[in-house]
Amino acid sequence: MHIEEITDRQLAWQAGLYGVFLVSGLLLALSDKLKAKQGLWRIHKSPKLNAYPQALENSGSHKNRR
Repeated sequence: MHIEEITDRQLAWQAGLYGVFLVSGLLLALSDKLKAKQGLWRIHKSPKLNAYPQALENSGSHKNRR
């Protein structure tokens, strides 16, 4: 890597983008951990979360797809 050829502006953009991806990844991991801790991933116990596949079966639109 030729650090001498990179301008301050390019370095700032690269560091900023890295920071954005780092923070978004940490927030995603934190939200997954909180959801798992609260038990929201248990779809079989929640009729609301299971309603979507049943709605697809009742709509009949999936029968026409091949």
